[in-house]
Amino acid sequence: MLNRWQFSNVLIHNKSFRKFCSIHLRKYSTIPATKPIENNVSKNYIDELEGLSTVLSKKRTKLPQKSPLVKNLFLGNLDTDLLTYPQLQKEDVDELESVISVLYKALDHQNSPKSLHDFLQQLKNLRCLGLQCPVDVGGRGLNQSEQCKYNEVLLNNKYKFNLLNNELCIFALLKYGTDDQKTKYLQKLLDGSILSTVCLSENFQGNTEDEFKTIASISENSKTCTLNGKKMQVVNGNGADLYIVFAQMDDSVKGSLHELDLTAFLVDSNLPGITIEKNQVKDINMDEISNITFKNTPVPMENVLGIVRNGREILSAILPEYHLNSSVISLNILKQMSHYMAKIY
Repeated sequence: MLNRWQFSNVLIHNKSFRKFCSIHLRKYSTIPATKPIENNVSKNYIDELEGLSTVLSKKRTKLPQKSPLVKNLFLGNLDTDLLTYPQLQKEDVDELESVISVLYKALDHQNSPKSLHDFLQQLKNLRCLGLQCPVDVGGRGLNQSEQCKYNEVLLNNKYKFNLLNNELCIFALLKYGTDDQKTKYLQKLLDGSILSTVCLSENFQGNTEDEFKTIASISENSKTCTLNGKKMQVVNGNGADLYIVFAQMDDSVKGSLHELDLTAFLVDSNLPGITIEKNQVKDINMDEISNITFKNTPVPMENVLGIVRNGREILSAILPEYHLNSSVISLNILKQMSHYMAKIY
């Protein structure tokens, strides 16, 4: 049995009790609201979000591998589990909703970022960069459903497309990068100290046979690759520090099975031979779009993402992620339209 003095000590050192007291003291305070207090409120939300984030840092068990789908179809067997829409368990939904509500309040109490890098620093403080990265490297270890829920809040601003492309690069580096590449780039991306983007689109001009004009040539000593070509409409083009560039190898034989194989390169923006041409776009949400030209740009072979001629496999893995996350932007637009229509009528 605790005496009164011991019981008071337990309460004072209890984190939940301190949080309860701080909330109620803040609620009934008669001190006028000033800038330092607003910052303190924002910090409290960040601390609360950090505390709740550990709830989602759970061990996820991998399900056993499924038998071949097409083979079973020919044998007349259909795995009905494949027809089930993936949903979170109720306890996972409750935990996720708690974190999202705190995240919304934390962003709402912060000042509007003056630049994209300021916004990245805000997200770094909230640990909202690299959401699918493991917790031990600075991410949150979310699955795709949980990340889409986060993105309903994070992608509801003018920097949504910039953040979307940056997260796409983080996901590609996490999935296909070597340990050295992750050491060199991943931590900087999660710290918000550098910005990244994917360089894929080119000027097709209706010619489907020669669509990919960006060519990579391996040097005689096999230590570097030289890039030549031009990428069009690159989001984060004039502000990115790291590009993931998809190029075709110059030794691809026309008409062969490997003719359209691509290779992905991690390219630092400060390498020689890179020219950035900023596009004039009227939409304020697309301010960082540029065309990027590579002219004899030397890229070390250790900066190949994955393996040579493995670019299409990388694209097939990261583009579905991009489409799922970008659909959240459409969802937010529909919500705003519904809210606006409800006000009118």
